[in-house]
Amino acid sequence: MHKRLSCIIIYLCLLFTISCCRKGDEGLYSRLLQWDGLLQGQPEAIRDSLATLYPEELSQDNRAYYGLLKTIADDKTYMDFTSDSLINSVESYYRKHAHGSNHHIRSLIYQGIVRSRKGITDSTVYQPLKGALHILYKQKDPDPTLLYFTHYFMGDIHKKNGNKDIARQYFQKALISAKLKKDRSHIFDSYLSLFWNSLAVTDDLSGSKSYLDTLQLYVDNNIEKEYFLLNAESMYADLTQNYEEAIEKEKKKLDIYPFVRIKGDEFRIYYALSDIFSRLNKPDSAFFYARQAIAHIEDPAYWQNYLLYDHAADIAAGMDNYRLADDYRRQALSAYDQSVEKRLDTRIRELEIRYDLAESENKALKAEARNRLILATGGFVLLLVGILTLYFAKQRSIVLLQREKLAAEKERTEAEKRRSDAEAQLLRQQAENQQELLSHYVSFLEIYASQLNQTRILSKKIYSKDVKLGEEFDLMLKRGRQRFHKLIETMFTPGDMKELFGIGEAEGVLTKSDRLMLSMLATGVANKQIAALLSTSTNNLKSKKWYLKKKIAAHATADNGFEQLLEILGRR
Repeated sequence: MHKRLSCIIIYLCLLFTISCCRKGDEGLYSRLLQWDGLLQGQPEAIRDSLATLYPEELSQDNRAYYGLLKTIADDKTYMDFTSDSLINSVESYYRKHAHGSNHHIRSLIYQGIVRSRKGITDSTVYQPLKGALHILYKQKDPDPTLLYFTHYFMGDIHKKNGNKDIARQYFQKALISAKLKKDRSHIFDSYLSLFWNSLAVTDDLSGSKSYLDTLQLYVDNNIEKEYFLLNAESMYADLTQNYEEAIEKEKKKLDIYPFVRIKGDEFRIYYALSDIFSRLNKPDSAFFYARQAIAHIEDPAYWQNYLLYDHAADIAAGMDNYRLADDYRRQALSAYDQSVEKRLDTRIRELEIRYDLAESENKALKAEARNRLILATGGFVLLLVGILTLYFAKQRSIVLLQREKLAAEKERTEAEKRRSDAEAQLLRQQAENQQELLSHYVSFLEIYASQLNQTRILSKKIYSKDVKLGEEFDLMLKRGRQRFHKLIETMFTPGDMKELFGIGEAEGVLTKSDRLMLSMLATGVANKQIAALLSTSTNNLKSKKWYLKKKIAAHATADNGFEQLLEILGRR
């Protein structure tokens, strides 16, 4: 009787404990539900609130809901995603326990978003979003908000991957869903995405103008929307060559920039103003805003910083301030080197993450194969020990016979090695001296060649639209080439050729173009860049190289060292 009473008491205590846990779980779920409703407008506050919870102490259902809300809050506050493991576990839980629910659909949507934010571009980005659409299309009355998000992000991913026509279709479907929900913010975002996508799809700006006019109806005195609208209007004015209006829009962006929550880098506004003033041939204003852009760089390792310095250098050169231009060129090279290092580090981290993922997936297979490998290795080792015993016994007798022969050869080899090391050291020192001198010129020449080629392409585009402006641009290019050739005369002198190649050049044999071509060929610069520096085509460059080779061969003697130049021309 006493034993039965004890069992009843224990049973009642368990029921009470379970009841309390359920009430606690239900209360927390209600709180998470409340935070979910505030997430769209207050993502920072909700992210802070979620940080007060301990996921390991939550029930499975609440833990999955917590993971979903944390992923959404991190995305809306622009946190960097280094892994998709959290959203993967959330989607896996809802797929097993609440397949087809709104939570499951949202987890699929953000699974695609997180992978896209990580920089993944393969089919694993599209699959979750397509899965969400598959569920929504099967529903009799799907949630328009979920339809909007799925269509919008599918369009955004296609746009990033260059599929502009497909992106437009998804953005249009997102717009339809936003209008069904009568959500003015989502309608604004849809029209804005259609505007930017239309600029890349066609050269006809009439459709873009239509989207721009419609956007003005949905600004709603919202400073965030006003900023995005000004950005779009500035781009449209720039494309239609209405530069004064573009300047006005960019200055308005500067005025409201401090009050905007979601915004880009401030230096981009200054750079845009500088670029417009450059095209208006107002170098003083262009240079002022170029320096402001550099002053507002927030990330010194951002991979496009070097363009700001290069832009300032171009303006300074146009103002005949070559010393300042050279200073900005050096800063551009330094910024470019930093960006290369950062991109390499980022790529290495991505590879490490993928490697870790592959390792975790292979652990089960490795554990299964390990036992078989141990057994096979044991048998193989026994067999190998027997073979090696016989082999080393035979090798020992051979080694004893060869040892005396090797001792005699060693002394002779060491003497030859000392002589060859001395010769190699001399050659390396000479090569290092040559490379050190060439390195002062190569970076500048390659950047100049790339800029010259891009400028010529831009000149053709300008000439096709405005002949007079094109002629002025060609005249500016001609003057720039004249300044460049004057600079080349001071960079590749006969004395430089003596130091670079060890040749005693006869007076008047090599022209300044010949010396420039030889120096670029020696450092492995591409034919396309050499042709740009010499203001010729790649086909004409072949003729120039043949003529130069013939000239050098005619003057080559045992004393002047021109044979070395023939070797360089022979390699290229």
